[in-house]
Amino acid sequence: MSLHRLVYKYYYGNLPKGKYVIHHINGLKYDNRPENLIALNSIQEHRRIEKQLKELVSRLIVKGKIIFNRGNKRYELS
Repeated sequence: MSLHRLVYKYYYGNLPKGKYVIHHINGLKYDNRPENLIALNSIQEHRRIEKQLKELVSRLIVKGKIIFNRGNKRYELS
């Protein structure tokens, strides 16, 4: 069993029945703090949330809140 699943089970009780996905809210797969984990009912729900995050980031780029630094090839807060 994956570490994030073990952490979720320890802090929140039994894992959901059926198919589910444990989502890292801040997107950092190594951040397994309980407050960063949420159980989603399906892979479709997980894809929807990931798409929503990508769209939000795109809007922040358009608004100039996030920039792409061509020198170091990284996104940065402006």
